[in-house]
Amino acid sequence: MKSYIAILAAAATALSPIAASSAFAFDATGDTTTTAENVCLADLASLGGGTLHDNTPVYSVVAGALTTQSVGAESEVGGTRVETPGTRVGVGTPTYSGLSIAGRPFRNGGSVNMFGDQVATDRTFSNSTYDFTADFSTVTTFGYSCNFSQATETHHDAVYTDGPVQGFYTNNGTNPSGGQGSCQGLSPANPHWGEDLGNCTWHYTGPGVPVLVTPESWTTDGTLTPRPDLATSHTIDQTDTVNHGGHELNGGIWTEHAGPNDRWLAAKVVVCISPKKLPGIWTQQNGYTGSDCNTTYFNSASWGGGSQTSNGTYISVPGV
Repeated sequence: MKSYIAILAAAATALSPIAASSAFAFDATGDTTTTAENVCLADLASLGGGTLHDNTPVYSVVAGALTTQSVGAESEVGGTRVETPGTRVGVGTPTYSGLSIAGRPFRNGGSVNMFGDQVATDRTFSNSTYDFTADFSTVTTFGYSCNFSQATETHHDAVYTDGPVQGFYTNNGTNPSGGQGSCQGLSPANPHWGEDLGNCTWHYTGPGVPVLVTPESWTTDGTLTPRPDLATSHTIDQTDTVNHGGHELNGGIWTEHAGPNDRWLAAKVVVCISPKKLPGIWTQQNGYTGSDCNTTYFNSASWGGGSQTSNGTYISVPGV
């Protein structure tokens, strides 16, 4: 993969040759939240605890808020880049092509030659940089806790009342009926049950049996009790892929073309050479094809650099 500057979607991370700056923040996705909740439910299952008498679970759990702990280095994924037009810049010293001489020759200090601006239609760099958009992937690690609560219940004992004593009556008087005579109509509802009543003689056979008034019961307490002693801590990784900008540091060789009416200044070169010995004639150099290579123009040519007072002897300048 080419080296690049990635504009990170979360905390800035610097890795050579990657430099990064914050662009936006990651939030936990629904899938990440669901996974965290499932981990907490697994922790809950490991506690056991059962249920209360009304089937309320003894323990319950809530996954704590997901907080960003760290953001890993971002990497480009997908393989498709879109270069941002107008952002490519050449790196290093260019080489020029499509050369020509622009303008009229000029003098340079005391030189007996004349110089010109060599311009180019194209310049090529050995490397380049550019901005682009692409899919980037970042792994964000979230920390969270499983927070437990406990439900409790209150027990209520059963309530009993004393039942009537056990026994029966007999009457040896008139109209006996199975030995009971007229006492057979007495029942525990009689307030004097268990006592001799006239000719009705009481026969005790055992104590009264308790009568259930209110059965045993439980009521669930209305407030859950937090159990920080049961809390568990976890982390979860979330991978996010987002399309956003990056900056390529190693864009490769790049040739830049000048506009229709523009030229790159490649160098200042000799365009008119006077002969070393007289008689002789001026000669054109470096692609210059103009008509200013002559002594008449030399004597009036403007200075393009160097000292204008260092005129020399000009002994090699032709007469014309």
